[in-house]
Amino acid sequence: MKIALLFSILLSSCFISAQHIDTVQIIPRFDTIHFNKTCYFLLEWKEIKGSDTAVNRKINDEISGTVYAFSQWGNEDSATLCNSGIREVSSFSNYRTLFGRHNFVSCTVSSSPPLPRDEDGNPSGQPYTEFTTLNFNLKTGKQVKFNDLFDNDRINEIDTLVMKGLMERLKGFNPDPEEWEAQLADLDFTMNDNGVDLYFRGSTYVLSIIDFIIPYDKLKPFMGKKGLLNLYYQDIK
Repeated sequence: MKIALLFSILLSSCFISAQHIDTVQIIPRFDTIHFNKTCYFLLEWKEIKGSDTAVNRKINDEISGTVYAFSQWGNEDSATLCNSGIREVSSFSNYRTLFGRHNFVSCTVSSSPPLPRDEDGNPSGQPYTEFTTLNFNLKTGKQVKFNDLFDNDRINEIDTLVMKGLMERLKGFNPDPEEWEAQLADLDFTMNDNGVDLYFRGSTYVLSIIDFIIPYDKLKPFMGKKGLLNLYYQDIK
């Protein structure tokens, strides 16, 4: 599970900024996990209802499985929370599907576990949010990785473009490129009509999550005929 430090309000704001009008039906889902008779954990997420039932099942199983995996912190911390008098611990969680649009479904799953408490019962430490991004080909139901979007022969050039954008985003922080380059092999991203929104993780609190958009016009030369980015943009050019 990928973990990064960040105030949850900042994470929520950057995810919400990528939202669009859905072009595939989005279905809200709910589940309640009871820790005891008076204390519970409410899960909320979204699934899709497209034209292909098998594809829907494939995508929705992956989304719901990730949501439940991200709720597992509740099993460890529920006793402390319930004993403190909290009835609903859902306020510490944040699960959302960004959008199902064109030929892709792009979503994030995140959770903000409660901070540990000192002997007086006061929260201590710095807040953090666990999150991951999921992207699916709506025609096949298969997960899409960042490198799948482009011509295989142009990946090195894409990596260079991504690192250039990241260094611009981190200007003023004196970043060491090697700290970030290891993430190029499996980048978190979400689709966006203006381009692709990328998410990097830093090793310090102030640089915990860095996101930036690479515009479509800069990505277009690297798409190739088999690059899946063509599938996303083919009906909005």
